[in-house]
Amino acid sequence: MINLREILNDDYKYDYISMDENDDTTEIWKINVSKNQKRNDNISIDIKFEMTNRVSSDFKIINANSLYFSQKKMPCPLCGSEDVVIAEEFEVDEDGYVAYSHNCEFEVNSVIEIAKEVYYLMLFEDYIENYLKDYEIHFVTEHTIGFAQLDPYLMYYVIDGKEVFHYDEVDKDMVEVCPFCNADQEIDSNDGYKMKCPTMTKKLNELIDLLRKKDISNKERKYLKETGSYKDYLKFYNNLIWKT
Repeated sequence: MINLREILNDDYKYDYISMDENDDTTEIWKINVSKNQKRNDNISIDIKFEMTNRVSSDFKIINANSLYFSQKKMPCPLCGSEDVVIAEEFEVDEDGYVAYSHNCEFEVNSVIEIAKEVYYLMLFEDYIENYLKDYEIHFVTEHTIGFAQLDPYLMYYVIDGKEVFHYDEVDKDMVEVCPFCNADQEIDSNDGYKMKCPTMTKKLNELIDLLRKKDISNKERKYLKETGSYKDYLKFYNNLIWKT
């Protein structure tokens, strides 16, 4: 059995291929993932999955196939099987490269894990700017910023170092309602309730850019000055650690 996480690690590329609505509640997604490296090793994985009611627990893998291009038929680069077929949705290119596919035996849980991650990363890309249009900064240090998203519900986040966390001082349940991840990380309760958001952490540079674009309100500026945090706020946005 092939562990897809071990092949891709945490740094991988992904592409949206298609999404079809089966009925009012079910969506069929197709994505492609591959190693994120400058040198193309000519192998990727097509994943087709079903999602019901946009709930990550109702997540079913339909199939996962290796995909590679070659001028002649060769064993699957992932598992070595010679039982490969031509992927007919691709045309033969001018250099004679043909697309081949194989239904490798992947560990189902590893495929679900990657498919969920990609789903939430795509969701982040589509909705984060609108999601953060109404937010307020709550506290700042030189390398930490806490902010709250206000609508459609109050949601606290903390950027600490190079990681992003859901946070709430008193309510454990509130750290599990982030729309951009499946909220299955371990909860740290040493100082309030805090849980890492893997999606926002992966998209940290984009998140920082969005926060940087917003001019803070007079109310927020006054609050930061009264609490002695305004200089830290300026350092936060000018510190090279945050720049892409």
